[in-house]
Amino acid sequence: MTEIKNLQVYGLEESIKRSGLPMMTDIFEDISIVEDDLKRGDKLANTAIGSGHSNYLKGIIVQFDLRYPEYLSPEMQRYHWFEIVSSMSKMHRLTKLNIRECVNNYVTEEIIVLIEKYLKVLHLKDL
Repeated sequence: MTEIKNLQVYGLEESIKRSGLPMMTDIFEDISIVEDDLKRGDKLANTAIGSGHSNYLKGIIVQFDLRYPEYLSPEMQRYHWFEIVSSMSKMHRLTKLNIRECVNNYVTEEIIVLIEKYLKVLHLKDL
């Protein structure tokens, strides 16, 4: 049920190159990536969390659309795996969604029928 689409990565090369700024003598040196930059980037990215040596990774932005099981939301919000820019709203879209396509295997037919019934009773959806 997890699906990633529209993946884009920004700032990867720039951040890898800038990871070498502490040892540069001229910040206007050639900005093309060379093998030493990749080795340094790999080494710094694998340093201890919180040591500060991997700070250049903050300059890399990864954007994507994600479809995931709802039970992951609390963990993503609690542990800040990533920042949520926007999400689909059940509150605004419930009457437009096909309930049967939105529920997981643990939602019984009884519950689905009940939801459909209340949407119809409340005149929120023609079923």
